Amino acid sequence: MNPSRIEWLFAHDLMNFAMKDRDMFWVPATVVTFYRLTSPTVFTVDVGKVVRKLTISVKVRTKKKFKLIYESGLSTSLQFEMFMRNYALVHFTNEFSSRNFLPFCAFATDFAIRFYKHGAMEAPHHAIALVAEVLTDNKESFVKNGGWFSLQEECNDILESGCCCCCSSINILNCFGCFYKHR
Repeated sequence: MNPSRIEWLFAHDLMNFAMKDRDMFWVPATVVTFYRLTSPTVFTVDVGKVVRKLTISVKVRTKKKFKLIYESGLSTSLQFEMFMRNYALVHFTNEFSSRNFLPFCAFATDFAIRFYKHGAMEAPHHAIALVAEVLTDNKESFVKNGGWFSLQEECNDILESGCCCCCSSINILNCFGCFYKHR
């Protein structure tokens, strides 16, 4: 299914937030300018902040996976795209929810940035396409579970508590697993 402009803009703004957050120069696709003229963006800074927090907890996993792929000579944008498509299929075998979408976004953006730093210049664009496709492919479930409002509420809960809603710990590194407990 082809992502709508709203999903594309959300995914683009998420990737743009992650790149700027790491002080990296990146040129977005030209179609984004046209989309902005005709569609609102649903990305919020709160979503970016939550993904940033979750990125801290997935860094070890992305670093290990990237090292394994890079050392095997598979470090192009195409290999990134193939790996992430398979990862998305496995990650969303159960029902889609904001709770499992946010860590997926953290992994996708961090992994794309690692590939980008090592010469796979299209990796951020592939990450955008994949995040938008995941939202589109799971649109029925996403909307049924509250859609953009639910995603924002999940982010608010995480930011207000300093962690996800089911943990009392402030340290996100110690509670990342709870995102997967309640799937």
